[in-house]
Amino acid sequence: MKTFLKLFLIFLISSQIRVDVVFGQTDTSGQSNVFELSIDEIINQKQKSQTSENQISTVSSRAETNFEVPVGASVVSKEMIMNAGCLTLPEALRLMPGVLVRETSPGNFDIRIRGFAGSPPAQDFTTNTENMILVMIDNRPVYNYFSGGTFWESLPIDINDIERIELVRGPAAALYGPNAAMGVIHFITQRSNQNGVYTRANLNFGNATNLFFNTTLGYRFNEKLDIGVSSNFGHLHRLPSSQFYSLFEKRYVDTELGSIIGYQTRAPLTEEREAYGFPSIDESLIRFAFNGFLEYIPTKDWAIDLRFGVQESTAIYPVSENTYIPLSTVVSETQYLNFKSKLFDSNLQFSYMTGEQEPGRGFLGGAYDFGLMDFNLDYDFKFGNFFLKPAINYRQAVYDDTEAGEDKDFVADSRILQGKSTLSNLGLSLRADYQLKNLRLIAALRQDKFNVQSAPFYGYQLAITYQIKQKHLLRMSYGKANRSLFITDVFTNYVDRNLLPSPSPPFQNISFGIQGNANVDLPALTSAEVGYRVKLNDKWSGDIEFFYAQGSNFLSRFVNFLPLNQSTLLLNFTTQNDLLSSTQTGSTFSLEYTGQKNQLRFFLNLQWTDLQNFSPFDNEADKSKNYDIRNYRATPNWFGGIYWNHHFSSKWRLNLNTYFFGNHEIWHRTERTFLQTEFEKNNFVRSGIGADVKAKVIFNAKLMFSPVKQLTTFVNVRNLFDQTGFEYYFTDKVGIGIMGGVNFRL
Repeated sequence: MKTFLKLFLIFLISSQIRVDVVFGQTDTSGQSNVFELSIDEIINQKQKSQTSENQISTVSSRAETNFEVPVGASVVSKEMIMNAGCLTLPEALRLMPGVLVRETSPGNFDIRIRGFAGSPPAQDFTTNTENMILVMIDNRPVYNYFSGGTFWESLPIDINDIERIELVRGPAAALYGPNAAMGVIHFITQRSNQNGVYTRANLNFGNATNLFFNTTLGYRFNEKLDIGVSSNFGHLHRLPSSQFYSLFEKRYVDTELGSIIGYQTRAPLTEEREAYGFPSIDESLIRFAFNGFLEYIPTKDWAIDLRFGVQESTAIYPVSENTYIPLSTVVSETQYLNFKSKLFDSNLQFSYMTGEQEPGRGFLGGAYDFGLMDFNLDYDFKFGNFFLKPAINYRQAVYDDTEAGEDKDFVADSRILQGKSTLSNLGLSLRADYQLKNLRLIAALRQDKFNVQSAPFYGYQLAITYQIKQKHLLRMSYGKANRSLFITDVFTNYVDRNLLPSPSPPFQNISFGIQGNANVDLPALTSAEVGYRVKLNDKWSGDIEFFYAQGSNFLSRFVNFLPLNQSTLLLNFTTQNDLLSSTQTGSTFSLEYTGQKNQLRFFLNLQWTDLQNFSPFDNEADKSKNYDIRNYRATPNWFGGIYWNHHFSSKWRLNLNTYFFGNHEIWHRTERTFLQTEFEKNNFVRSGIGADVKAKVIFNAKLMFSPVKQLTTFVNVRNLFDQTGFEYYFTDKVGIGIMGGVNFRL
């Protein structure tokens, strides 16, 4: 195996010596290749940027592009994002079919693809984050390997940097590696296509002194060299800033945070921990970032792309188990470097991100230093209509909680790793794509091996498309993907120093412990999909897909009772595979229209989830007491949106867009071992504290005026009808936002 890996690596590196293809996102053969790391290569390379001057041709080209894609995929352009008045990149995902986006506090969001969430049910906040979506910026993963998920506020780029956002729905690990189990969200940054100085700036300012400002300045010397910088700043406040949901009192309280009681300790939050854990309780989001880039093409057949940046952010949203309120403070200070090279038919990419983060500042697992390295090398073989791509990928995540955090006293109590931990993964993949007239066959296989496990694991994907004439396309796909291991899954080594009174004689005290475990099967998702696309004409296009997904090998923490001494009982929670499995069926429908004055997008997602072998008990002895649950409603059965952009004239535009979702309920895992009496008969999910999330429609409007081509002024109203129901687990009741601003491009 080691000899094979060495030969494989030497072969791929040697391919970099050969040169005959221009670097970029274009396949010179004109044939789309679904297995490029970027969805740009999944989507036909005829795609251009949407502008107000060429909406018809652009949308027609984009419809042809989407028409050829063999998997469930969508694209949203920078113009759609800007016209819709989105303030952040996560909010822009509300313009894409199949994405559930719920605002937890102003500017902060919980994001799911197809809403396959909350499994196992009634989890804590840390494990209930979406950890099966791979998020990338220009092919660079921005995933959190500490406990999974994405810290959206820590993305260094902003609205002004984006060329488009691309989405793949469904398992894609064979294409992109672990964590792409539910899909991929890929942010593609802008490139200049004209020589000389260029600049872009966007300003939003509104009620509660909320402010967003981002700008780009660059210089393109010629077609060979382009350099530039960008920066962004955002500041949003909580409204009302004094309200929190008390997990102990089970209601919203309009009081000082320090008076809130912890449901676990039955003691109020101390002033010291409040000051450290919640330094700015009235501020929802503060972020700043700076980016630099260099694109260089020394010859027509060789090019390199270098990007780097820094960011700082502070946000409040559910991310950590602080046992007082759902909201916690998240602090990130990170730096990154991303290098890409394309020579001949080979692609090389190296990225590195480092920094310090405090998710759940002042509480358990609240601080660490980290370094993430990602290396990828692949090669395109082309034999007529047959494409073959071998690839090698290596990822390493290093986390250390020894010296992290500003307040060492609080950090010492909350360290869960007790030192430095390294998790690495080596992946090998082979991808094939064959075109035979109107029939297209795609297959991919990937093997991954973690340093903490002896056996590798596999992901695969099969897809078939058949084009009926020129305007109708049928597609089918089937795949399996695994979720990655996380640092907390494997290396957690924590024992609580605080002792609680014991209700179990002869012990006088209880202590809690959490232990990681590498000897587990990785959570897996297997999915089948059937889709149909139609181009009615140059203006109308539609897409419908039906999907079935089955999840297994979910991870939970089960407790064992271990005496520490004669007076203290340790409740030791260890990571293990749950017996739970889940199935989801559903469909996604989208319809688009583009004319000279109007652009319309409508999309709707319908889904139902069933659970098998769910145990509501944390106790290892009761693990086998299982129940089945029909129509598990941790996510809504339906959600979707409508986007409409209208040109009154060359100077005036109006955008109306809405996002909606149905009723659902989320349950919080508050030490279920001690809450067995709270289980409702015939409803075994209802353990702990439940939140009934009501159906909601968020309506937005933006009126734009462009006195000259380079300048646009606007009024931007978010949540126009002031729908203030919380969208996630007893989080902020975000109301109306009224902003004005300018957008400048030169």
